[in-house]
Amino acid sequence: MIGCDYFPNKTYCAVLSSRYNHILLALAAVEGWFIYQADIVQAFLHGQLDYVDIYINPPACYQCPIGWVLKLLWAIYGLHQAPDKFKQEVIVWFKATGYTPANEAQTIWIKQDRIWIVIYAIYADDFLHFTNYKAMYQGFQKQFKKLFEVKAGSVGVY
Repeated sequence: MIGCDYFPNKTYCAVLSSRYNHILLALAAVEGWFIYQADIVQAFLHGQLDYVDIYINPPACYQCPIGWVLKLLWAIYGLHQAPDKFKQEVIVWFKATGYTPANEAQTIWIKQDRIWIVIYAIYADDFLHFTNYKAMYQGFQKQFKKLFEVKAGSVGVY
């Protein structure tokens, strides 16, 4: 249906509020934590569309009978549901690996014990990683790279 609001009163994309971002950066500065940034390559192509039927006109060069439409089985860029499907996939992974959401929007995830802490902040298809123990972040990277292609690096402090 054209003009349908698929998720009333819901943000399509994971958005880390600037307030939370400032708090996490300040906390990392005070505590001397390591900060890393990661970008998920083609993040919005990961979601399987299992809860809604979406149809599109075939691309111009695609051999398809006149008047036919195609049903999408996987998310594509530009689809309103794509960011939400990616976020849901990440949430399932975080819960399965023992992380706890730190805010209602589920854009901040924490795992800790008495000595170390790891915090992940999600915004769109990017992550900020905060930790006081590099090995925890490296372990996360190895596990997460099994699920997604990741471009990552350290955030420089000047």
